[in-house]
Amino acid sequence: MALRVLVGCSLTLDLFSVVFGGAVALLPIFAASGMGDMVSVVIRSTLLQARTPEGMLGRVSSVNQIFIGSSGEIGMFESGVTARWWGPVGIIARSVARPSRRCDVACGR
Repeated sequence: MALRVLVGCSLTLDLFSVVFGGAVALLPIFAASGMGDMVSVVIRSTLLQARTPEGMLGRVSSVNQIFIGSSGEIGMFESGVTARWWGPVGIIARSVARPSRRCDVACGR
């Protein structure tokens, strides 16, 4: 059940990222995108704490926080390089392709 909700929220984030590329009214898109992201963050955090052995919880949580903290900067770098190489049309095409990849990984294909 949690996996389905997590994948659904991630797909919501991806969908609204694609819609953002051609949007006129940005506030509703930001709200829906943020909602999907926030629900997936809560589910991932809950699963991390529930599935990690008690003796390793501090170490696993600290490594997780390092990756979460650095993911924004790494993502900005990746987005800048990709936008420079592909341009706006390529970025939207990549956003369209990403949800199918995420479903394949979640479903074990």
